[in-house]
Amino acid sequence: MLRPCAIAAFAFVLAGPAVADAIDGDWCSGKGLHLSIRGPEITTPSGVTLKGNYHRHEFSYIAPPGDADAGTQIDLRLLSEEFMNLYRLKDGTPGEPERVRYAVRNRRRIPVRGLRGGTAVVRRGVDLMN
Repeated sequence: MLRPCAIAAFAFVLAGPAVADAIDGDWCSGKGLHLSIRGPEITTPSGVTLKGNYHRHEFSYIAPPGDADAGTQIDLRLLSEEFMNLYRLKDGTPGEPERVRYAVRNRRRIPVRGLRGGTAVVRRGVDLMN
């Protein structure tokens, strides 16, 4: 009886945190760019919400009037849980990538099976001010 419990405990310790690997969320860059992606909808840096081309690890849209890049196709590509690259396409060719970081989110509780009390506190994101 002790052996199965020890194996389960060891596997639990080695398991990494459960995080989603999707481009959805709130993002910002060192240049002050802030955007938010929720499925096929994006809120652009100018505050306009519109629909774009959503894929789990990529997103693209045409920057609306009022954005600094109005009329330009913007491609976003997820690199990791914390970073994505933003490309501005000119004549169908991507320019230099701009690195964008995942914005800080409040701690939230998620259900965890087998944990007494049923929840764990997790925080996804990084402190962008440092």
